[in-house]
Amino acid sequence: MKSALRIAMTSLMLVLMGACGELDILEEDKDFEKTPRTTDVTLENAQPIALGIAHSVILPSLYLPLHRFLDASELPADATLDAMPVDAQGFLNSDVYARACLNGGFARYQFTRAAGEDHVPGDQVLLDYDQCMDGQGNVRNGQLRALYTKLEGLNHRFVNQGTEHCIEQLASDIGKSYETRFVSADVVNFYRRGELVELQAANLTSPEDEDIPPTYEAVYSELFSSDANVIIVNQREDALPTSLGGDDVYSLREGAPLRERCQAYERHLSITATAYEISLADGLTLQMNGSVQARSISEDPNLAALRVVDSDYSMRVTLGNTEDTYSMQMDDVMFSEDPLNGAYSLKAKGLVNSSALFGVMELDGEHALLGNASEALPASGGLNVKGFGLESVFIAPDEDVLALRVDYNGDGNGDTFPDVDETLFVTWVQLLERGFIEVGSE
Repeated sequence: MKSALRIAMTSLMLVLMGACGELDILEEDKDFEKTPRTTDVTLENAQPIALGIAHSVILPSLYLPLHRFLDASELPADATLDAMPVDAQGFLNSDVYARACLNGGFARYQFTRAAGEDHVPGDQVLLDYDQCMDGQGNVRNGQLRALYTKLEGLNHRFVNQGTEHCIEQLASDIGKSYETRFVSADVVNFYRRGELVELQAANLTSPEDEDIPPTYEAVYSELFSSDANVIIVNQREDALPTSLGGDDVYSLREGAPLRERCQAYERHLSITATAYEISLADGLTLQMNGSVQARSISEDPNLAALRVVDSDYSMRVTLGNTEDTYSMQMDDVMFSEDPLNGAYSLKAKGLVNSSALFGVMELDGEHALLGNASEALPASGGLNVKGFGLESVFIAPDEDVLALRVDYNGDGNGDTFPDVDETLFVTWVQLLERGFIEVGSE
């Protein structure tokens, strides 16, 4: 993998997780009445365990995305209004848009709110696949239904919004009388002057030099009382979106200044999957059923992050005559994506119960897998899967090589910490095709 791509994937996680404090993967965990971890990790079952995690966690995140088509701005350009839907069973009471899939079948979309409109709790979305085959021979079926339950942030449209609308949203949040000020300067600063707050806008007057501190000249200043509510807009000539290189918007609420994030949002959704599945060209079928509580989070509509929190659902995986079922109790699953360069990251915390995993295992949520949409599977990072006691399998891809760091006896040296007993080197292809390498017995 090129170093630039690796940097992009790492930056994606840092940008999304740094932008919204809500993204702490260990935050607000709910105490499930969970079955303790029961899987006895051995060197012999480490590869089947890694395959089970790929089937239940990794592949569904990539091939059964929950973060797509959550509002009408994502409606595909080739989808058209379906005046006479073939089958309205289970559909919403709103217009149905349909798209003929590349190699047969249909995808249908419904939104109770038009693209670019302000959304409110109660809005709904429906995505329905009917034998929809793409150019790679993958076939999608089933439904996803999403219900908006809560909205936070200034952007309830989920597209780049202008300064005027940001001011309207901000004024609604302030909920009381306020003043506005428009300035045009290189920087805007606020200073405490006793019981007053000074707004100062200034322009850079010295050339940029790393060795010499910059100097500024004030072009506007004003004093406000400590109980003032003011919205300040620093108007930029750049045509970039507000808060993303264009205009900057600040609020001064009862003496507390804040740079506002006009494009930021957090939408809470209850998503129900009904036989939501993909049959891959190689014969593997992944099917999801159940309900998840999700949060779609961003401060840039070009970047997307979806958290699945405190959710129970099931995954069924079939290949030929083999069928495995996984019971998922997920505290927190975070999938972050940059659609512009294809970079993504995946973190997961929760319990997975399946005979394919030889019992109950836990994802600790402390590491992330990184990849790019141009590649079939993650190419860097890691995912730690814990078994009984201190036993674990750490899945660590590195471009074409997949390292499985196996701890099959917990604390082997007496220091009370887990330790890696042996590392197996395979590839994603070997793993998915069950071409397990031979290992010695314990």
